[in-house]
Order: sequence, then C-alpha cells, then structure tokens
Amino acid sequence: VDPGVYEAYLDGRYHFARADPASLARARTCLERAAAADPSFAPAFDALAELYWYLGFFGGAEPRTVFGQATWHAMRALELDPDLAETRALLAMLRKELDYNWAEVERENARARELNPRSPLVRLRGAISGLLPHGRLHEALEAVDDVLVSDPLSPVVRWWAGAMAMLARRPWRADQEGRAILALQQGTFLGHWLVGMAAEMQDDLDTALASLEQANGLAGGIPFTLGFLAYVRGRAGRRDGAREVLAALERARASAYVSPFASALAHIGLGETDEAFAWMDAAVEQRDPLVMPLKSYHFLDPLRRDPRLAALLAKMRLA
Repeated sequence: VDPGVYEAYLDGRYHFARADPASLARARTCLERAAAADPSFAPAFDALAELYWYLGFFGGAEPRTVFGQATWHAMRALELDPDLAETRALLAMLRKELDYNWAEVERENARARELNPRSPLVRLRGAISGLLPHGRLHEALEAVDDVLVSDPLSPVVRWWAGAMAMLARRPWRADQEGRAILALQQGTFLGHWLVGMAAEMQDDLDTALASLEQANGLAGGIPFTLGFLAYVRGRAGRRDGAREVLAALERARASAYVSPFASALAHIGLGETDEAFAWMDAAVEQRDPLVMPLKSYHFLDPLRRDPRLAALLAKMRLA
C-alpha cells in the first residue's frame, strides 16, 4: 500500500477512536481520502462501513440510511477482498440492525470466525451482534476481555468492555474502564459516560450527573448523551432538567433525525411509562441501535412484567 494512503487510513482510525461528532467527521475525511487515492485498498472501505454504523449508533443519523451506506462500503470491501473476516463480522452487525435477522447474524459471524478466529475485530463485532442482543452479557464481556489482551490501548474497545460490564450489572468494572479511557484520552466523552452510568447504578447520583453533564458537553449534545443525561436527571428528581432535554430533542427532531430511544430514556427517568413505551416502539420500528440491549438494561427492570416489553422483544425476534 502506498505510504500516503496508509497514513490517511491510520489518521482516520485515530480520529475514529475519539467518537465525538467532530472527530468522526475528520475520520470520514481521512478514510474517504484513502479510498479515493487507492480504490483497491479494502481496509479503508471496511473502516468507512464501521464509521457509518457508529453514526447510526450514536443517534444523530437516520439508521436505515447510514446502515445502508455502511452495507455498501462493506460489500465493496468484500469485492476487493472476499476473505476479509472483519468485514464479514461487520455485516453481521448490519444484519442485526436492519433485519433483526439472527440466523444471518450467526451465519456471517461463523464465516468471520472461520476466516480469522484470532482477529480482535472479529471477536469484538461478534460480541456486539451475536451475544449482546440476546442478553448473553457474561460471554460478551469475556470476548471483549480477550480483545483487550491484544489491543489494551483502544478507547473504543475499553468502552465496549465497560458497556458490557454495565449491562452485566458490574458497575465497578464499568467505572474501572471509564477511568482507564480517561487516562488514555482525557477529552473523550466515552470515559465520562461510563463513570456516570456506573455511579448511577450504585445510586451515587451527584457523581452520575456531573460525569454525564461532562460527557454531554464533550460530545456536543448528541442524542446518545442527552438521553442518558435526561434519564439520570429525572431519576435524581431534577424533573425540569429532564424536560429541558426533552424539549431540546423535539427542537432537533424538527429538522433532523433524532434517536427515539433518547426520548424514551427521558420518560423512563421521569417515571412516565406510557410515553416511554411509545418511544421505545418507535425505536424498534426505526431500527434505533440503542434498543438492542432491551433484555439487559437495568433501568427497565421495573417494567419486565409489562406485556408491552415482551411485545417489543417479539418485534425484534428476541422473545
């Protein structure tokens, strides 16, 4: 590979790891430059596919649109290199989002493992698509821990380890990963989000609010951070603050896509169950990735006996 192409690719991966909107935009520019300079360089197309997936994940872009773009880039990478195991695992993530097609998810993951069972990205993407939605969090965390052995300095991998730990009801581990991320990259919102959610799970709401406010500021007020901030504000009795977030989400929704699950989170924090279910139903229909841990979110525990939750899981073919 031409050194200039590879440097643009590495620059893209570097900015990608920060995950905030400005960094993702810089990553996209670098990766598109690499792909344009060498249209035969498959890793650039794989990275662009993953980047589009994250744009949908953080809730600021219409999922079907960006996941469609991600699929196009993934298929282009596979045209160039049919044995690219990581891209097979990425296709499994896209099958999960677009189709709730769990048989296809497993088929793509199995093919990825067959091609390269040692690849850290294959293991990480397999945990996200094949284990997390089914509530198999202990297995998912073990898989991500294996990835950390080979890639201990990746903020994104550490964030997933912390997120899996949170969903597996291990807030102390989520806090540990959040602080590790902040030691690696002080200015990233990922670490503050983990510290905040770990504190919320342990009923330390002052720390939770402070950390989530910081995460939201660093992320530029994306729907992902706004939703969780509103949830904790509501839970902490700061109802006016939670409603301020709801109003901000509605203003943004007037001109752009906004994650429905972000609004559901605010209503959950406020104890407004009917409104929360309406937004969660919209999230399932619109393929909002934040619904994927529906089986595992701790804040949904009071609603586990509500038939509406079982109906949502049935729509996702996870019942």
